[in-house]
Amino acid sequence: MKKIILALFCMLSAVLNAQDDGFKSSSCLLHNKGMQSAGARVGIGTKNKIGYGLDWSLCLNSNLAVAIEIDQEKAVFGHSDFSNDFLFGGGIDWAFVHPTNWLFLNWTLGANIGHDTWSADVPKNGTIKTLCYGANTGFQMDFYPTSRLNLSLKAQQYLLFSSAENYVKPMFTFGIKYVWNN
Repeated sequence: MKKIILALFCMLSAVLNAQDDGFKSSSCLLHNKGMQSAGARVGIGTKNKIGYGLDWSLCLNSNLAVAIEIDQEKAVFGHSDFSNDFLFGGGIDWAFVHPTNWLFLNWTLGANIGHDTWSADVPKNGTIKTLCYGANTGFQMDFYPTSRLNLSLKAQQYLLFSSAENYVKPMFTFGIKYVWNN
């Protein structure tokens, strides 16, 4: 599986490099008004098996972007199986450092709403399905190897509330996005 993902990444990078429009010689920032990106990410938390999601963002200027995300997660907490069936979020990304035109460090802040399923074996068998809501904050490093490809590393901290459980969860993800301008 890892070899397949690596091969797909290499092919995608080659295609995007072939379509590159003079990015390496350009001195303009990639985070400019109207730039959009959409992609997927995968990651882990402290107790989850896997988390994955899709996201889209729109740059409002060189430092500020709006973002929309939808995620799903599977985890085990003690004797409970947990599934975050979906978590929808919207928020902002603020690029507080961009030492080059291809590297940005962002602070992220968002609001979330979603649906959780908890299945417990102890003390009695049962399943709880519940609405959850909350917020998240974190840091993200965006790297642009080409003008059409964004690679990101993200560390987020979620604070979520529901009728079943209130919880804090860290999440660490790697993402890949396609970039375009209006």
